Amino acid sequence: MNKKLWNFYYRWIVPDKPDIRMLQWFVRRQDSWYEWTESSRNLVRRVKISIKVLRWLVSIFIEASKVQGKVIRRWKFKEHFAEFYCSLKYNDNGRFVSFIAIQGRNKSIIITPEASYMGDGVISSTK
Repeated sequence: MNKKLWNFYYRWIVPDKPDIRMLQWFVRRQDSWYEWTESSRNLVRRVKISIKVLRWLVSIFIEASKVQGKVIRRWKFKEHFAEFYCSLKYNDNGRFVSFIAIQGRNKSIIITPEASYMGDGVISSTK
């Protein structure tokens, strides 16, 4: 994976707990598949996505990082076997991107907060 994509992805991770969200690379039948995992105290949410969906997701992160203020945005992407929804939202703790993957009867929701949001659209890893 491109180093710039990794650097951008890590800007959205909570700096105190870097092991909360991670991408693991799987190669199966010459296709690249990625597993995105979010673990909490009670459960683990896991979704497998293709390289096409991962590139779409990174473009959403780039677009979301350019948005300033308290704005709600939504995106949708369909692949031949699944539907993916992404939305930029905010609450009292700051802005976050929620990623919903619906693959058949399985539904996975992963929430990725910004490292910090200062109100003027500046993303910073320090508080």
